[in-house]
Amino acid sequence: MVLASASAAASRGTAGPLDVSRPADLVNTQISTIRADLAKGELYSEISAGEQAKVSDALTRIQTAIDRSGGAELSSGQQVSVFNDQEIVNTVLTRAKDDSRMICKRTRAVGSNMVTSQCMTVAQRRALSRDSQREMNDIQRNRPLPER
Repeated sequence: MVLASASAAASRGTAGPLDVSRPADLVNTQISTIRADLAKGELYSEISAGEQAKVSDALTRIQTAIDRSGGAELSSGQQVSVFNDQEIVNTVLTRAKDDSRMICKRTRAVGSNMVTSQCMTVAQRRALSRDSQREMNDIQRNRPLPER
């Protein structure tokens, strides 16, 4: 209805990617669901405030274009604009959802046979790795040179 083409992967329910090729009432429902998920902060917990604003602005532009069309086909320029906004929303939310995925590793402490689970999100693991690397670099830079 809104766009003539959409990817097959985007044709799933409201839990899937935003799909503006569906009827206007379904798109509005999907936008409402995305806004609710963003407000809860659980599904997209790793999304930054700037990215949230970008998604919210794109959703507003999509909803405005759909509401203005009144059920009629959008012009080519409007279709391109709505499709680009859909891509912004789907890209940001997919990345945020992937970063929020919880991964647990079972490890043994050195000198022990007891196995413990360490659970962190992908983003937490990335931040831990980045911080550890930064600390090692700082230690190496600030270490006094051996005297000769």
